[in-house]
Amino acid sequence: MSSIAGVITTGALVGFGNGVSNVVITGGGTTISLIGSPATLLDFAWVAPRSGTLNTIYGFMSTTAGLILGANVVTAHVQLFEAVSNSNSFVAIAATNVSLAPTFTSPVTLGTIATGNLTGLSVPITAGNRYLFVGFITSNADVGTELIDSYISGGVNIV
Repeated sequence: MSSIAGVITTGALVGFGNGVSNVVITGGGTTISLIGSPATLLDFAWVAPRSGTLNTIYGFMSTTAGLILGANVVTAHVQLFEAVSNSNSFVAIAATNVSLAPTFTSPVTLGTIATGNLTGLSVPITAGNRYLFVGFITSNADVGTELIDSYISGGVNIV
């Protein structure tokens, strides 16, 4: 996961126990395209089997390595992205952006755990639409690149 000048540039996708990193996130952190090449493992989306309402999202991250420049502060996030059933273009669901705590500064310590959740949400989930659970970082930096390698996981509650 990385950010340049405080803007999200790459993130990681989570798919029920597996994941892929360095997925390009465009639009200032709002759009992911799963159109790739045959050798690219990208489709970690799940399909909603029925419509409902997402009321809780929880995220977990455990660091494996990292590079943070100077006194910059990095915040890890998880967020749900959605694509309509006939699309490979996923858009961030703004209400599901979870900031994980604690934040990170240099040096990044192996095994540091950050968690967070949002409750009381009322986000419509549509049967047949596809959803991605995405991890990414942001920083307070105006310039420079921060990197954090980690394991991420989490969950959502849909009623």
